[in-house]
Amino acid sequence: MNIIKPGKLITLLILALIFGSLAVNNAVAVDPFVISEAKLTANDAASDDRFGYSVSISGDTAVVGAYGDDDAGSGSGSAYVFRYDGTAWVQEAKLTADDAETGDQFGWSVSISGGKVLVGARFDDDAASGSGSAYVFRYEGTTSTWIQEAKLTADDAASFDLFGESVSISGDTALVGAQGGGVTGSAYVFRYEGTTSTWIQEAKLTANDAAPGDVFGWSVSISGDTALVGNYRDDDAGSESGSAYVFWYDGTTWIQEAKLTANDAAPGDLFGWSVSISGDTALVGAFGDDDAGSSSGSAYVFWYDGTTWIQEAKLTANDAAGFDRFGRSVSISGGTALIGALFGDGVVSNSGSAYVFRYSGTGWVEEAKLTANDAAQGDFFGWSVYISGDTALVGAWGDDDAGSFSGSAYVFTIESANQPPVADAGPDRIVELESYEGTLVTLDGADSTDPDSTPDTNDDIVSFEWYEGAALLGNGEFIDYTFPLGEHIIALVVTDSAGESDEDNVTITVVDTTPPDVTAEFVPIGEVDDDEGRFRIQYTCSDISGSGVVSAAELNDIQVTNGQLVALEVDDDNEVEWDDGILEIEAQSFQLKVVCEDAAGNVAVAKVTPPLGQHNDDDDDDDDDDDGDDDNDDDDNDDDNDDDDD
Repeated sequence: MNIIKPGKLITLLILALIFGSLAVNNAVAVDPFVISEAKLTANDAASDDRFGYSVSISGDTAVVGAYGDDDAGSGSGSAYVFRYDGTAWVQEAKLTADDAETGDQFGWSVSISGGKVLVGARFDDDAASGSGSAYVFRYEGTTSTWIQEAKLTADDAASFDLFGESVSISGDTALVGAQGGGVTGSAYVFRYEGTTSTWIQEAKLTANDAAPGDVFGWSVSISGDTALVGNYRDDDAGSESGSAYVFWYDGTTWIQEAKLTANDAAPGDLFGWSVSISGDTALVGAFGDDDAGSSSGSAYVFWYDGTTWIQEAKLTANDAAGFDRFGRSVSISGGTALIGALFGDGVVSNSGSAYVFRYSGTGWVEEAKLTANDAAQGDFFGWSVYISGDTALVGAWGDDDAGSFSGSAYVFTIESANQPPVADAGPDRIVELESYEGTLVTLDGADSTDPDSTPDTNDDIVSFEWYEGAALLGNGEFIDYTFPLGEHIIALVVTDSAGESDEDNVTITVVDTTPPDVTAEFVPIGEVDDDEGRFRIQYTCSDISGSGVVSAAELNDIQVTNGQLVALEVDDDNEVEWDDGILEIEAQSFQLKVVCEDAAGNVAVAKVTPPLGQHNDDDDDDDDDDDGDDDNDDDDNDDDNDDDDD
């Protein structure tokens, strides 16, 4: 999403292309970042056709209603299809009803979805005067022609229902408003049945609080299985304060899901005069609102949060003024809204304008004001609007290029000068565990860039957010965070002043390669003279990760436990006698071995020998002397001790 940033505007203004009979050689005055591609007029334009009274666009195909056209009599009406061929917008077809008659006003309302066009003829009189109808046309690709596929009428059609006052189509589902139906108004849902190749009336929608004088169905919009119906004469907050109703198809039935009203509703706001829906976002116009003067106008954005429809924003023009009638027409596509102000000041006072708003990630921001450079008072530029992706279509049925009220429509491609940021979370790192809690690591996003920033700065990046999974670790270009042992995949999300974002990941791996700390000792107990050779075995095992455990503690292959008491004595046969029996080993070679291991698999070993004095009996000295080995024995014992100490 993009926000115009003062001081960073690049003017992108090009002359409108010349497209034969459907364009004139004129420039279009727009805010920066908006390119005008074409001005559309009918190749058989004539006075009072009112071309541009209704407009709709889907991808590279546009349809424009001209309800005043008189091919089949005054006000019989028509609609024109234009297609963008990659270079120019070319008139592809003129649509008329196969049973057209004077005064039907075919083209009063139009809608397109892919290869299907829906056209309202509110004064058609098949069932009675002003009962109304709507026509479905299908594009036949094999012949490159538009074919009338069906004529839709209400099952309960009656005089002056004005069925076709408003129309909307989404795929194989059509919604037709009949604001005069049953005094309170209604709307009808039709669905295309592929097996029979017919359009079937699926439901009649009415408000659950309908009251005489309501005009439920004055405006309609459908997106998938969600329908939005306007009723600008609802009086919950005073006469003509207005409302709009959301209906949802649950697979079987259309259910009224919500009634939308403005949180600052007031009499005369005309909330619901125009409506549009795209996915879970609804846009409702209230051109009678008076925040900036009488009928300055506004539009309201509502968002479905999965449970409830919530008013998300109230939109008004930055240059709002009394009688602009901002909100006379509205359209929304994803995160972009287009709002018409038919009396807004363009190049000429009261010639009309339209405003583009985009959702920036935190709010809705006015991005551009659209006006025609050949504007004149009474053009009614902005009477009708429609947006599809980044392509906007604005009707100006009062334009007089081919005579009074011959009409025109303008196509705009909305481009943004904002260049998105590029996140850089830095290189992957492997760090050593420092403590039980983990290792303090500085996350560095300084290498992130944004082409719109001042050189050598990141001043166009307004936020740095660091996440591990869904958990926010912190905000800032640099943050310090303590990571525990293991692998951590960290996402850096940077967002610029236009609300555009980018993400980059860095992997922080905390490893433990440091062996644990281990100690082992024989702790003498009692008096040395009386209890020589009596000890308590004592050892410790610890690790910075808190995971150190003793995997083995042995006295010469015999398992022992921490705190175990042992009594050792070396006799004349070089045997060590202790609590568990007689261990026949050479004197002074007794050893305690303790093995400590941590969770990372690091191992530390402690080996100690008991502080035993060599046992010698005086009575045996002669025998030893006879052997002549006393000195040698001493030397051998000393060597053994030295080895043990090692």
